[in-house]
Amino acid sequence: MKIPASATKGKKSELAHRLPVSQKFYNEISARIRSAFASVSPSDALAESAICCVESYLRYGLLPSGAVVESVRLMFALLRPEIDKAMARSAAARRRRRKPQTEEAVTDGAEKEPSPKPACDAIPESVRKMAGSDYDPEKLANIFKALSRPFDEADEEGEEEAEDAVPAVMLNRRQRRRQERLQRREARRSAKRR
Repeated sequence: MKIPASATKGKKSELAHRLPVSQKFYNEISARIRSAFASVSPSDALAESAICCVESYLRYGLLPSGAVVESVRLMFALLRPEIDKAMARSAAARRRRRKPQTEEAVTDGAEKEPSPKPACDAIPESVRKMAGSDYDPEKLANIFKALSRPFDEADEEGEEEAEDAVPAVMLNRRQRRRQERLQRREARRSAKRR
């Protein structure tokens, strides 16, 4: 049973399909069954019987009975692990799709309180881009806060004593180099303004 292409678009396909696997997977399995049985028998009866077994397994979890032709049971037995994986994959995709919707529903229902601005929001977008996707926002906020603090000679004396202490935030080489490039660029810009 092949579902028309017009029914595979938009929300109509979700209503027409209603199987625990994707439409693409279902069409692929059906095509494989048809091509396999076409090479063995000119009749479509075996292929349709195998597709009905797959559909009953997908819809109701029913395994082919002993009354089904042996070649159809063999085909189903070969495809069953793939079908089970596809069902698990589709279930996980549905959970991921529902998860953001449920979070939005919870936040929409609750009264919105003015939340304090986190420290990571104070970081400019350019610095976030330089840090890359694997940065820790809190550590980066601490670094940015320390670097944006005005330089003071009294701080310098205190830093000499604290050099032996382990810094609170460690940067990897890539992050240090980006920070150094940013500082050099800023120094050049400030020198041009003068």
